[in-house]
Amino acid sequence: MKKTIAILLSTVLLLLSFVSCQPEESPLPNEDPQDQALIEDLSGYTVIIPSNPDREISTAATALVNAIAEKTGVTLEIREDFIIEERGIVEVDREILIGATNREASKGYDILLHDDYEVAVVESKLFMLGGSLSATVNAVTAWIELYLSKSYASELAVYADALLSYRHAYAIRSFSLNGIDIREWQIVYPINSVYLRSAAEKLSQGILQLTGMEISVVSDGKYQKKTNANAILIGVTKQGAYAESLAQNTAVYASEAGLFRIQGGSEFDTVRAVNLFLELLLTQSGAVALDYSTAQIQPLEAAKEYSVMSFNVLGTDIDARVSLVADAILTHLPDSVGIQEGNSTWVNELSNALASHYDYVNPHNASSNLLLNAIFYRRDKLKLIESGGYWLSATPNNPSKFPNTDQRRVVMYAVFEDLETGERFTHYNTHIGWNNDGGNDVPAKQCDVIMTKAENDFPYPYVVTGDFNTMPTSSLYKSLTKTWWDARKVAEKTTEDWTCDFKIMDYCFLSNQVFATEFYVVNDPYVDKVSFNNGETKGQSYYLSDHYPIVVKFYLP
Repeated sequence: MKKTIAILLSTVLLLLSFVSCQPEESPLPNEDPQDQALIEDLSGYTVIIPSNPDREISTAATALVNAIAEKTGVTLEIREDFIIEERGIVEVDREILIGATNREASKGYDILLHDDYEVAVVESKLFMLGGSLSATVNAVTAWIELYLSKSYASELAVYADALLSYRHAYAIRSFSLNGIDIREWQIVYPINSVYLRSAAEKLSQGILQLTGMEISVVSDGKYQKKTNANAILIGVTKQGAYAESLAQNTAVYASEAGLFRIQGGSEFDTVRAVNLFLELLLTQSGAVALDYSTAQIQPLEAAKEYSVMSFNVLGTDIDARVSLVADAILTHLPDSVGIQEGNSTWVNELSNALASHYDYVNPHNASSNLLLNAIFYRRDKLKLIESGGYWLSATPNNPSKFPNTDQRRVVMYAVFEDLETGERFTHYNTHIGWNNDGGNDVPAKQCDVIMTKAENDFPYPYVVTGDFNTMPTSSLYKSLTKTWWDARKVAEKTTEDWTCDFKIMDYCFLSNQVFATEFYVVNDPYVDKVSFNNGETKGQSYYLSDHYPIVVKFYLP
């Protein structure tokens, strides 16, 4: 059931996102054109756009002027909507208004939802306005196409049949929370929590996609109570009271004096509580009014913990080290293991040594035997749904590499399903290369391939393990963590130990659907074999690898 709900939520939000970008139907012109033109002649009109306009608005205005000029030979002036009377810059009657200008004719249409738009004549002004920047651009584009198809366009007249009114088919057309219009709320998250910030942004996006109403998201450090700024609080913030002794696997929805709190017994439970609230909205339609004046407590299903390991095993001296590597894996029994530098000999030896618990994904073929990036997984917990790989190049489906790099690099992936719960996640595993000339554009391009694939391949949470050959201070790392979370940074328990040669180069990155509970380095490259073999060779140190293996434990909300 949990898997069904999660996939439903993910799929519906994906579809809603697609719908919000593309109107479901073509806008229809107003009916009943009148014999009398609403505007006799646009040739003396000025196109007015907002002061300091967005680039898209300026582009749309220019497209409008160019289209009219091409059709009629008349070029209209474009001007921003500020007024400087001493310079003769004043409001006049003959104006085409694009977007939310300060003219009265643009007002009164604040009821437009995100994708709605209107093209209308108010007195002598023609205005084009949408519920968002993109909708305003859509209004201009649609009007150009409609108007220039009219025979009277050559005379620059405007009749009623050249006006437009588009209303997007949102599931929810009005939405109030505790009797207050949802547009009068803000969503507030604790300033130091990346998880709850992500949950707050997801809630805002979900409301937008379902209702067309934009709700701002702010940290509790920036939120200030205002007359029309009620707050939806995500977790424990600085605002109002909260349930200090809330039990694990519990969610509470409670209100007080313009505040509505969504809170769980832990940060992870709070994320799940937000997901449940979104699932409730997905069942609503039409005019929706939710009332939480009486607190509601809801139990949550006990969550299942998963674990993943990343391990660069070093491609040499395999016979001397394979038992140590296998012991390290079997000691921690991660659910899946991403191996780097695991050539065919490594894969064969490890598959034999781990046969009691693990199967593996056949490595994607690369030009070097060191770059196979196999993924092992526990057959008693996970079912392999799909697997494959890509070359890290401009043509990822064909054997290839970026210019100015040493050799072909690949990323492996495996989609797993929990045998007990049906939950699914994807594990990507890679080994990033470097520039032959010491630059850094090749690693960035290779990571872009992985990121694009990971964000678009499957509708499941995912983890990305690997040796990225980059430090946390690098521009590449900073770029990656704008989209992914570094488990080392967001886990409840963590370690700052280096992973290779006094550097941090090995990572487990998480999509924003994955909640890390613990990250740790398994052990030093030189290990005392007693830790793996119950004292049989006590006191003897052996070389495990030139990299630490790392483990991340995580939940799937």
